[in-house]
Amino acid sequence: TGMATFVGALASGFFLQVVVSGQSIRPSSLSFADLTDGQRFQSGRVDEVLAKALGEHGIVALRDIPRFSELRKAMLRDAHSCIAVAPHAQSLALEDGSVRRQLAATSVSAVGLQPVDHGSDSKACSAFQLSSNAFREAVGGAVDVFSKRLSEVLAAGEAIKLPKSDGVGSYNSLEDIVKHGDR
Repeated sequence: TGMATFVGALASGFFLQVVVSGQSIRPSSLSFADLTDGQRFQSGRVDEVLAKALGEHGIVALRDIPRFSELRKAMLRDAHSCIAVAPHAQSLALEDGSVRRQLAATSVSAVGLQPVDHGSDSKACSAFQLSSNAFREAVGGAVDVFSKRLSEVLAAGEAIKLPKSDGVGSYNSLEDIVKHGDR
């Protein structure tokens, strides 16, 4: 759930402020460029900033992901149009009488991005599929970089082996889990 929380916070696209026990925290943030440049990550002490941020609050914001804002806007615009005509969109009636409609998708490392199951051949849903894929690839790339760098930080401490759900073997790092699991 930790990675899902990270991705959810990443996909929200606005600065995150967390309220815990009545106290407000403002998590540390790292730039995408600081994480992608290996030399800057280690020599610029970004690795220490990452470890400290996660140690203090358990959360870190990733900023300046290339094209994130434009891809997010296009995907949300196209999602709205597709959901309006998609027969597979799920509806949820809320207590206040409003209705929330939604679509879902997954990415599996072995087969890549799975198409959004909207059930429509409409122009709106075709546009949404394209913009959704572009956005999901950008977010997936950010998750890959983040998990790689966090694995490096964690590897600096005591080795951790996490058993696989099938009971055969184990994952050697957070990066290994992210690369071989569902998203």
